[in-house]
Amino acid sequence: MNIVSWNVRGTKDPKKFRGLFSIVQQKNPSILFLIESKCRDRDFFESLRQALGFRHGFMQECSEIGGGGVTPQNWCRWFSERAK
Repeated sequence: MNIVSWNVRGTKDPKKFRGLFSIVQQKNPSILFLIESKCRDRDFFESLRQALGFRHGFMQECSEIGGGGVTPQNWCRWFSERAK
């Protein structure tokens, strides 16, 4: 079982978008875990999940947190049919 985790920082950037597809093709992960602080577009992530061929997934949106310089991050966890 392969697991890929990536702190993307710009999922909608065409270069990173192509890079993500390349990583998924090369590694063929059973689980893909994405961390993204800028994009909060559920429809975009759902389209991306489907385009990458993952059937199941979960997205967690983080609320804004004040102080401390901490950037809240959204994350997605997607599962292929291979994940047991």
